[in-house]
Amino acid sequence: MDRYLTALRTKRAEVQAAINAEYSRPYPDGLVLAELKKRKLRLREKIERIEGKTSLLIPSMTPYRFRLAPVRPT
Repeated sequence: MDRYLTALRTKRAEVQAAINAEYSRPYPDGLVLAELKKRKLRLREKIERIEGKTSLLIPSMTPYRFRLAPVRPT
């Protein structure tokens, strides 16, 4: 499991490097940045889920409201 977490953290660092590289361009592409940020967020959520540190935010039926759902141990 430690090797898997290390791999996820490495991928997340690579995505952050890609985000930094995109920002350093004269005209950063907003769509590319949005996709990279989503990928980074998914990796962070996966890492936190494995480490058991998070509760998932589940949107309710009304906008701008969220309720916390406990994470079930696997």
